[in-house]
Amino acid sequence: MSLRLRVTLLTCGVVALVVLVIATVFFITVGSRLRSDLDNRVVRRAEMVDNAFSRLPPAALLAPVRRNATVGGRADSATMFSLGHPVQGGGDLDLTDEAPAGLHVPARAWVTAPRPMPAVVTLSADGVGYTVALLRLPAPVTVAPAGRPVAVDAVAVGASLEDVDTTLRSLVQVVILAGLAGLLVSGLGAWLAAGRGLRPITLLSRAMDTVGRGGDLSRRVPVRAEQDEVAHLTTAFNHSLDRVEAAYHELERLLEQQQRFVADASHELRTPLTTVRTDIEVMRRHPGLPATDRDRVLDNALTELRRLSQLVGDLLTLASADARTAMVASPVNWDELVRSAADEARRICDPRPVSLSLEGTLGSGVADQDALQRTFVALFENIAHHTPIHSHVWVSARDGAAAGAPLPIEVRVEDDGPGVSRDNVDHLFDRFFQADPSRHSMGTGLGLAIARSLVEAHGGHITAGRSRHGGLALVLSLPRVASDGAGESNGAAP
Repeated sequence: MSLRLRVTLLTCGVVALVVLVIATVFFITVGSRLRSDLDNRVVRRAEMVDNAFSRLPPAALLAPVRRNATVGGRADSATMFSLGHPVQGGGDLDLTDEAPAGLHVPARAWVTAPRPMPAVVTLSADGVGYTVALLRLPAPVTVAPAGRPVAVDAVAVGASLEDVDTTLRSLVQVVILAGLAGLLVSGLGAWLAAGRGLRPITLLSRAMDTVGRGGDLSRRVPVRAEQDEVAHLTTAFNHSLDRVEAAYHELERLLEQQQRFVADASHELRTPLTTVRTDIEVMRRHPGLPATDRDRVLDNALTELRRLSQLVGDLLTLASADARTAMVASPVNWDELVRSAADEARRICDPRPVSLSLEGTLGSGVADQDALQRTFVALFENIAHHTPIHSHVWVSARDGAAAGAPLPIEVRVEDDGPGVSRDNVDHLFDRFFQADPSRHSMGTGLGLAIARSLVEAHGGHITAGRSRHGGLALVLSLPRVASDGAGESNGAAP
């Protein structure tokens, strides 16, 4: 059952209950009012009869009453009738000859008839109800309604309830028809209102179905102008789709990067393994190989094994940096950390001269000192592998917060070597990227990728550009205190 139908049925149920309550109260009120009016009429008539018996002369009371209806016939429902209670006993005396046949006032009611105010009772005859006002006379009165004098000590004035019952039956029919019409109109209105009110939810459901079936994460649900619950739900769903779409595209990018990484890693691992296997096969096929040639083959195999060992080590470092499982943050002194990096640059880049420049005091903070040292080693090894030995290296650091930078610690590593072309700058931190593949070096193409991963694991970022000295400039922007994510696994794959 749809939500729209449930809302419509619920509305119809509430309307039906309200109509039933109102109709019941109205029916009871109208019925009570009609009955009260009829009771008042018979009471006034009984009082008029009592007054007439008190004022009319005896001759008038003894005059025979003219019959206005057929003897034994049913009186008109709008006509009142009068009955008298004979003192000598016997049946009720019809004073107006209009009393319905079969209607008799119980003896107990005659005995308890009050004075001076009439008592109203309800009687029935032949399935018809009557309201009757009983009144005791101050003294017995002799009347002759049929030409025979009879003494009566109480009178009863009554009228049929048939008009009241007919009116109430008609009222019930009208209320039922009006209630059904109102229920139909309210049901139709509830159906249309529910459809209009639930339209955004319907669109939301269709959008979710489209996303689930077709994977269209770019589709959004229009937000209503009214700032109601549906608009808030739509906005929240659109924000969720934004996050899902961003995560999906990021996952696609990472998957593509992982596939490319696996392919490149397979290629890079295959090359030294193939070389080592070839050298071993040469040694096996030629056991009498001259010592000079044998040493050359062994040196070549050892070189490839060292390269393979470095490649495996770099892959493990990169995997740990991506997963952020190797981050161990501890208090550090940034000034000492930069000086230690400059000393490492002199060792790696020798015989290239290294200049250190510290602008102000960097102070202390929290970071993974080993990871940052590994980052600097990767940067300096890149310089050692790709710049001439007469090049110059500059290491500088400053308080970025004082200079208006977004992150407080800024470290620059520059050289005056050949630099990198503008087309290759954007790919400089890609894994296994070689700006000059034909150039022989001991690099694995993972150094700068490792540096970027380690810097990002600290909550910072690294950029590349043209140095002020004409070569390559690598700028590290780091927070003074490592981000909360340092040292926690983010589930990334290498």
